[in-house]
Amino acid sequence: IMAPGGNLSSLQLVHLGGERLSRAVVEDIANLVGENCDIYNGYGPTETTINSSLFSMKVRARGEVEAPENIPIGMPSAENIIYILDSVGNLQPPGLLGELYIGGGGVAPGYLNKPELTAERFCFRGPGGHTPKTLVNPGNLTGFTNPNTFYRTGDLARWLSDGNIEFLGRIDHQVKIRGFRIELGEIEGRLLTHADVQEGVVVVREDSSENKYLCAYIVPRSSAGESSSLLNSFRTHIRMQLPDYM
Repeated sequence: IMAPGGNLSSLQLVHLGGERLSRAVVEDIANLVGENCDIYNGYGPTETTINSSLFSMKVRARGEVEAPENIPIGMPSAENIIYILDSVGNLQPPGLLGELYIGGGGVAPGYLNKPELTAERFCFRGPGGHTPKTLVNPGNLTGFTNPNTFYRTGDLARWLSDGNIEFLGRIDHQVKIRGFRIELGEIEGRLLTHADVQEGVVVVREDSSENKYLCAYIVPRSSAGESSSLLNSFRTHIRMQLPDYM
């Protein structure tokens, strides 16, 4: 957040979303805004258009904000309902990890022209649906515009004792950088198609400002040439096959 002289004292509301929110970012904002400014951490995938839960924080004084170290994603918002389920579809009690499912009026009907992916990520109530048993009859969805569909987020979370939800990462290898969802395995697979790559792995790292970036580690084949020309060759190879953000 930038302002002339770093003064945003008249700001009363800050609404954040898109990336996992760190305590450091919240403190930076609290140093710029005035007292009693409300900061909201919004959570929600694109498939649930967009914010499915909100967590509210209050700035009490310049630089002082009421927020835990690991910022929760809050409680379900508007017409949303959230379940946290174990691997066989049972509801998880507070404190236990599980996968986060979202239902309600914002859930999309599926992916356009991608029936297999839709069947994998969206759960449908009723006979024949790909539905964890808890979702067959939630019992409290009357009035929702899309009551029969739940989106399986792939996010790992747990209920806290105060009713808020704590986000704890992914259950698969998908990561999110600058708003883009990225499968690390897809990048690794493309790297391995290069004739001079013997092994490769892609990881997410953070710089000193907690900005995420992708980093690839490569073991070249013994017959490969010098490292400087190889790196240029690898970069050219990957640029031809993947979008810039990957």
